Amino acid sequence: MIITSYVFGDIFSYQEDNYIFLASTSEQLFAAKILNKELTQKIESAYERALKSGSPARERALVFCYVILKTEDFRGQIASLAKTENTNFDILSNKSSYSLCIEDLQALKKEVLESHGVPIKLQELINSIKV
Repeated sequence: MIITSYVFGDIFSYQEDNYIFLASTSEQLFAAKILNKELTQKIESAYERALKSGSPARERALVFCYVILKTEDFRGQIASLAKTENTNFDILSNKSSYSLCIEDLQALKKEVLESHGVPIKLQELINSIKV
């Protein structure tokens, strides 16, 4: 059972990576991983190649479901929605002091609701959140 007092947009660390809490149920936690600058560049390059190839299937791949963050501490880094589901997070004591700016919160919500491949349960949970 997952019990958390986190709200949409809270940042926590897990195994030396930063994550953005999106939503949770009693058994599932959904979070976006904040990629480091190196991985961010690789994903952006792959996305540009997909656009140039003209393949809509590649362009809509789950790996390309992300938001480029504008929050100062993470500016230019990707918040990836590729693997949002995890039941293994132990986040109760790893809440970060970082906060996302309102633009990032709005962009994350929009991306979750409009992206193909994002779990439907996550979309349902996020839909009613006011940002």
